[in-house]
Amino acid sequence: MRGRMWWKIAKWTLGIIGSLCLLITLCVYIFRDEICNYVIREVNKNLNAEVKVSKVDLAFWGSFPNLSVDFHNVYIADPLDSTSVPDTLLYTERLRLKFNPLDVWNEKYDVKELEISPGTLKLRIDSSGNENYDIIRESADTTASRFTLELKDVVAEDLRVEYNNVATQQFYSTELHDMRLSGAFSEQDFTLRAQSNLRVASARSGQVTLLTNKKVRLDLAIAVRGSQDQFELKDTRVLVENLPFRVKGLVDSSDIHFTVRSENLRLQDVANNFALAEMESVRQFSGSGTVHFNADIRGKNAKNAPVEVACTFGVRNGNLTEPTRKLKLRNISVNGNYSSVGGKSREFLKLSDIRFNTVGGPFEGKLLITDFSTPLFEGSAKGSLDLGVVHSLFRLPYIDSVSGNVQVNSDFLIRKLYGEDNRYDVRKCEGSLKLNGIEARLTGDKRVYRDLSGQVYLRNDEAGMEDIRLKIGSSDLHVNGLFRQLKKYLAQQDELLVSMSLDSRRINLQDLASTTEAQKIEDGRSYILPQNVQGNLELRVNDLVYENHHFEKISSNMRIGNRRLSFPELALSNAGAQVNASLIIEERSPEVFLISTNAQSSNIDFKALFHEWNDFDQQVISRDNISGKASVELIFEAPFDMRNGIVHSGIRSQIHLKVSDGRLQHVTAFEEIVKSVKSSSARLVLKKNNIDNFGSKLQDLRFETLENTILIRNSRIEIPEMTIRSSALDISLNGTHTFNNDIDYHFDFRFRDLKQRKDESEFGQVSDDGTGVRIFIRMYGNLDSPEISWDTESQKEQVRENREAAKDEAKSILKDEFGLFRKDTTVQKYQQHEKPKEELILQFDKKEHEEMQESEKQEKQKKETPVNNILNKWKKQKEAEESEEFELFSD
Repeated sequence: MRGRMWWKIAKWTLGIIGSLCLLITLCVYIFRDEICNYVIREVNKNLNAEVKVSKVDLAFWGSFPNLSVDFHNVYIADPLDSTSVPDTLLYTERLRLKFNPLDVWNEKYDVKELEISPGTLKLRIDSSGNENYDIIRESADTTASRFTLELKDVVAEDLRVEYNNVATQQFYSTELHDMRLSGAFSEQDFTLRAQSNLRVASARSGQVTLLTNKKVRLDLAIAVRGSQDQFELKDTRVLVENLPFRVKGLVDSSDIHFTVRSENLRLQDVANNFALAEMESVRQFSGSGTVHFNADIRGKNAKNAPVEVACTFGVRNGNLTEPTRKLKLRNISVNGNYSSVGGKSREFLKLSDIRFNTVGGPFEGKLLITDFSTPLFEGSAKGSLDLGVVHSLFRLPYIDSVSGNVQVNSDFLIRKLYGEDNRYDVRKCEGSLKLNGIEARLTGDKRVYRDLSGQVYLRNDEAGMEDIRLKIGSSDLHVNGLFRQLKKYLAQQDELLVSMSLDSRRINLQDLASTTEAQKIEDGRSYILPQNVQGNLELRVNDLVYENHHFEKISSNMRIGNRRLSFPELALSNAGAQVNASLIIEERSPEVFLISTNAQSSNIDFKALFHEWNDFDQQVISRDNISGKASVELIFEAPFDMRNGIVHSGIRSQIHLKVSDGRLQHVTAFEEIVKSVKSSSARLVLKKNNIDNFGSKLQDLRFETLENTILIRNSRIEIPEMTIRSSALDISLNGTHTFNNDIDYHFDFRFRDLKQRKDESEFGQVSDDGTGVRIFIRMYGNLDSPEISWDTESQKEQVRENREAAKDEAKSILKDEFGLFRKDTTVQKYQQHEKPKEELILQFDKKEHEEMQESEKQEKQKKETPVNNILNKWKKQKEAEESEEFELFSD
């Protein structure tokens, strides 16, 4: 019986509760629109700004035991922003107003709690003191309203809050992870409790950044005295990156006063938690010592009145140790203070006493920074600095790693110019730097600078370098120099004037390249030579290496200016040859240079030259095929791309070449010519024994002198017509050769030179009168598989030229003998060609001999007229041609 009774009680209880839940849900559904519309009307009635909402819901079970009105995607624009797309005052995904359900049933809408999450709130005061958050409307309706604020709690989650006071140059940006404000907000006097975990993204006063990216945890009790128009922050503890600071303050209708103090903070904790972005590595340092900090913040309670900050800070008995290499800073002592009291004109940051020891020795200095809009740095530094320790602390800009020691003794006064990243007005800079054993690598640079030593002097507008020594890879540099106009150069107002000398035992250009090939492809282009540097450099290099090529005993005076290097008198040795030249290197676009030079050399050894330059990357004539001496006069111009090398299509060159005692042996191209002739129809004409004789002569060509001017342009080598007079045969040659090894060569030689014959007869030496049939051959196509053919066009051109020469000679004879063509200045005087003559000497009676000589002389004068001479020449030439075994070509 008792079990049945409890079962009935349970059923009735569950039924009643279910019915109540159903009834409440039904009421919420029925009255949802009415309640929501009423709340929206009341909210709009009390606001000056337009509120955009995507959806409004009435919820009970989600905020049980309260009834809530949820506004989704709430947006209020910044009323001070007049742009077409104004900035945000408030945006949140959900704004929830909570009510007591019984009050709502009695038609009383008292807001008990406000929740906002997540979202953004941007509070701003412009330069005129206008607030963008002054959006609460003062209603003229004095009738009682059923909608009132009886707030007891304000809850925010994931809310980003910004406060920007343009008038006072105060900017604060925080991210509230969670925050709860509680108190009797409707009362005039109450205690407000604030609990929050937040991150201070930025806290800036004027040009001074107070905090950046710091975690803060607070639990405050604020006495709000509305009757006296003031509130007081009682002495409380605020944790900043888990370091404790004592904060208290008072705000009334006229003044603001806060104090922030902290004593005996551990130096290691401060270093680990408050290191600037430039000192990120300090976060891992261990150490000892204490830090003290005291700040006093005062100001007028006015929207456009800046607060004034005065603080002192310092380090006592400090020691820090870098964890990886165990680099140490010992006996650290710092005293400093900052003040903005009196306004911008009196704002300063002063480090009056900086002292520490490194492995290199003690260091001391001081620094004063004023005028933060265009900072003025004034100070002094004296002592020894271990660059490895300094870089571990401060992460020196543009340097990846550095070690070594610097002895510094300097005084300076430098202003950074407004709005410029790298412009400075150096008002005073005097002292010296002594470098010892420095090794460094720059960011993004594959080079390692080693054994840097020497001394640098600073004298206001000048800097001098004395006995600076440096190694880069296998290269060594020894520099002395003077730099002038430093002040104007650093302020980008004028050029830097340079006077230097550079000596080196060895420079490998590969060592000086700043980037790898992969980096060159990825990185953008930038100028290498400076635009605003002018000066002279005395250059002396014993051995300059470029891609395994050695240029020795280099000496020159180099001029630099406007992205241009000029070497007016350059002397060097390469492959045993002395070269004298003038050279200009001009950077006309980023990493693209125009190189132009005039060079002369008179003692070039072909075998050594071909060996040095690896046969110029061709296999036609190698170091084993050629010998001899040459003199060269070179005019050369070409663009050079740092990433791709010489731009071959842009090469313009003129090479005057004079070869003496030259020799060509076993040249493969000559062998190919002979093979081609043997396999062509020419074998039927030239006959096998003549072809074999021709081939044997080409196997070893010796010539005393060869001279020509070769042109390079449009990616093509042009060889004007020249005659190679060799021990074997005389060959006339001209042609073109492109950089793609497309060739078009024309050869011609006399057929009789193919025959084997002796130069002596029983009557003496056989003299060549220049007559006889000439063989014309053309080699064209690609050098790897050339085509060989008779060169009929060249033969016809030769016949035409011979005909024209004969006409000119005939005109000269007619002008001299008969007076014709006297008015034609193009007709030259006939020059009779002297030829060797045979002499037969017999002994006769002297008188008879004289009479015979006189008779012969008269007879000879009758016969040897110019006309007879030319006719006899033509006759001999005809007889010679008829005496040949055949005739290759006809006119």
